[in-house]
Amino acid sequence: MWSNKKVRIVVIIALGISLFSGVSIVAVKSVTYLQVERKKQKRVESLKEASRQVKARQKIALWVVQHYDGQKTIKTIEVGKIYTYGILASGGRSVSVIINVMILGLNNL
Repeated sequence: MWSNKKVRIVVIIALGISLFSGVSIVAVKSVTYLQVERKKQKRVESLKEASRQVKARQKIALWVVQHYDGQKTIKTIEVGKIYTYGILASGGRSVSVIINVMILGLNNL
């Protein structure tokens, strides 16, 4: 029926297929793991950047309050997003600051 040579060939082919599928599964799982880890790292970095942005905006608001020379007192202050221009901020930075914004058409008195 089956000779020894044919059985060996079938066993070798079966082992080769199972080995190849095992390696493929490991490769897919490792790539998926790396993708998940990169996403986690990006979230942590974005949270750190958001924290730095908040601290910088608070410092700007404090500076504006300390150096404000206006007739009316400051009741509200809004500091916008800090924009950076150029490579490594070589083009400078900008931010918008709004003091005593009008709410519903009524001026804050």
